Amino acid sequence: MSDVIFPTVSSDWLKHETDPNIGRQNIKIVLGTGVVKSGTPLMAGVGAGEFLPCTAGSTPTGILLDGIDATLADVKCVQLIGNAEIISTPLSWAVDVDTTAEKNAILALLETNLKIFNRVAV
Repeated sequence: MSDVIFPTVSSDWLKHETDPNIGRQNIKIVLGTGVVKSGTPLMAGVGAGEFLPCTAGSTPTGILLDGIDATLADVKCVQLIGNAEIISTPLSWAVDVDTTAEKNAILALLETNLKIFNRVAV
C-alpha cells in the first residue's frame, strides 16, 4: 500500500490571527506563475494588485492562504498580511529561497514589517 500525501493547507502553518477581517487581503497571482502552494511568502509584482512568490532578497507582503494554479490565467486569492502567528516548517518557498539564511531573512521581515510571528511547533 502506498502512502497518501496531502497538500499543505493553511491550518498546517497558520496557528493564530487576531482578526481575519483586517489581517487578510484579496490579491491576484499573475498568469504564468504556475502552481503556488498554501503558505508561500509573497511579494509585490509589477502591476497594481499583482503578487508573486517572494524571492531571496525581496520584501515579503504576506503569505498565500490557499494554494492556487496560475499557469494559464491570473488567479484571485487571499494573502495573510499581518497580526498572526505561524509555524514556518510547513511553509513553501520560491525556488531561489533555498538556504536557511534566506528563509530566516524573509521570516524576520514578516515579523518586523507585518507582525507575522514565527513560533516553534508544540
